[in-house]
Amino acid sequence: MLRIFIGSFVFNIFFWVWSALCVLLSPLILLFPRFLCAWLCFFWAKLILVAAKAFLRLDYEVQGHHLLPQTGCIVASKHQSAWETIAFFVLLQDPVIVLKHSLFRLPFAGWIMKKLHFIPISRKKNPPIFLLKKFFSLSQKTLNQGRPLLIFPEGTRVSPFSPSPGYFSGVFKLYTRSKKPVVPVSLNSGLFWGRRKFLKKPGKITVVFHPPAPQGLSQQAFMAYLKNTLETPPHPSSPPKPSLPLP
Repeated sequence: MLRIFIGSFVFNIFFWVWSALCVLLSPLILLFPRFLCAWLCFFWAKLILVAAKAFLRLDYEVQGHHLLPQTGCIVASKHQSAWETIAFFVLLQDPVIVLKHSLFRLPFAGWIMKKLHFIPISRKKNPPIFLLKKFFSLSQKTLNQGRPLLIFPEGTRVSPFSPSPGYFSGVFKLYTRSKKPVVPVSLNSGLFWGRRKFLKKPGKITVVFHPPAPQGLSQQAFMAYLKNTLETPPHPSSPPKPSLPLP
């Protein structure tokens, strides 16, 4: 337990200092083309994953990454911890992330989100019409550009073994309007990196990219496929299964 405490202490200091440094550099980066901002986010995430492996002994593996289309697609991921919001900058190429609109008001970090064309969404049950229109318009634009669109269909982090608050039906509307593949992603990051937890546990996080949802499903069938896939706990891979090299 002492080793876990020391590792978590060192990692948390590294995480906040490194993140603060990147945020402070953001005004300079914002003066340059968008790809430099994307590179900064990739480098920020990459070092955090390396630090997690070094200080926390927290590693990860990825299964089914070959199932991810090379052109624009919708990545619908389970959300258990802050870990995946970092890791997807490495696992996906130049992703556009759907985030709650209040985050865009943050100084520095919010500017980066806008520069990267991240998409705001409201968590309210009946969100303002203008936000819904903006969400669908920007999402379609992203997919037409060939960039992956990352969305967390539950809208918030849900701890392992906790009941789901429900799934955002907007994913189905994106699926029918865009005609783009929807790739579900299940993971178990919450077992090691808990929500608002100082201590992070050693181990190996498993991330699984599942086959895209078949085209032409009804809303009921699509939501059932998405929920059943995301709620299935991932298992460590065996040698025959494809995996992505660790950083």
